[in-house]
Amino acid sequence: MPVVVVDAGRRPRAPLSDTARHVIAALAHEARLRRALTWRDRAREDFQRENATRTALPGATSTAAIRRTARTRAAATARRQQDARAALARADAVTGKINAELRLRERLPDHPSHQTHHRGQIPDWVADSHALLHTDTPSTG
Repeated sequence: MPVVVVDAGRRPRAPLSDTARHVIAALAHEARLRRALTWRDRAREDFQRENATRTALPGATSTAAIRRTARTRAAATARRQQDARAALARADAVTGKINAELRLRERLPDHPSHQTHHRGQIPDWVADSHALLHTDTPSTG
């Protein structure tokens, strides 16, 4: 005898097939088992179910959804690449400024230039008077 499902308004619907009855029985059995789990096991199973639905196979979603996801990911990737290029350009500018400063420091002397005068015994064009006044120059006296 076929089983007829009656909804809340008491109107009969079409009879269920054997497959539908088995699916309903299996789902009801699973619901009873889940209710019997401890709260920790139930939370663990919920977490595993959420992970399984997040990584659905491509065949389970529509082509339009796949295209939307691909476009969204491509746009996000393009934004990340653009941000990375801008950061690289800023880093190159800072590196260029540092290198220019280092080149300038290599060419410039590390002490101020001395003023030449021609009042001493030896003219500055013969011997640098700065060398005579330097602390590392041995004295003649």
